[in-house]
Amino acid sequence: MKKILLASVLLLTSCSLPESIVKPEKSEEKAADTKDTQQKNKVVQQKKETLQKKKVPKYNKEVKNGVTYINGILIVNKKISLPPTYNPGENKSVRKILNKMIVDAQKDNMHLVVRSAYRSYAAQKALYDKFVALDGQQIAESYSAKPGQSEHQTGLAYDIGSRESVANMSIQFGQTPEGNWLKENAHKYGFIIRYGKDKTHITGYRYEPWHIRYVGKVHAAKLYRSGQTLEEYLGVYKKPVAKKISRKVATTEQPTTEDTTSEILTIEQPISEQLTIEQSITERPLTEQPTIEINTSQ
Repeated sequence: MKKILLASVLLLTSCSLPESIVKPEKSEEKAADTKDTQQKNKVVQQKKETLQKKKVPKYNKEVKNGVTYINGILIVNKKISLPPTYNPGENKSVRKILNKMIVDAQKDNMHLVVRSAYRSYAAQKALYDKFVALDGQQIAESYSAKPGQSEHQTGLAYDIGSRESVANMSIQFGQTPEGNWLKENAHKYGFIIRYGKDKTHITGYRYEPWHIRYVGKVHAAKLYRSGQTLEEYLGVYKKPVAKKISRKVATTEQPTTEDTTSEILTIEQPISEQLTIEQSITERPLTEQPTIEINTSQ
């Protein structure tokens, strides 16, 4: 009998135990799920941070013998100059690549020719002085580089034209079949259109669809897809920040009726007549202007 009673007590006790004690596996599963969720969120956050770091352009500047390299790419513009002693001549390896591009263009019935290649510091100075004398400094500098600021001095830049076109060395060249072919295919050989359309505020020069610069296939492809200038791509161009102009509004005190030192000019005619008189003054010669009587009162 005692055994039966003991068994009954144990049975009732087990039925009344809390669920957390009877079935501990559920709470453990819940804790495990929470831990997994936290771990996943941590991984996602780490991936976001990694992507953000990749988006930030690296800016490694190095100057060798007066020549500036950004991330290993030689750069010259209106703010970064080359020394007069830098005379590398035309890069022979790049010229071979250019020749191959010209041959491949002929297969598409495009007849490209080189209009200008390497240009020394002295040659650029003579050309710049000529244009300044012709158009004045301000206009000349919109299309001609100062000596030391020309990409032709690097030996990596070329002016390309068409064998038959009359639009060579002009903006219209970009609308010719050869100009369009150059725009769409130059990057495949490592060249970029250095001074792009609507980029004057960045490069400082007018649109030059004929001027190409060698930067290598990898960089050229990225520049072609992004539509950026070399300055933007290398991170040396920063958008100007608009400055807030605070204006102080001057307040003038109106004279009171007690102020006997102020003179108030009054016109006797009604407003409608005043407008008519003002209009007639502007339309008539000085000798025919009507006389307006003005009374002063204190």
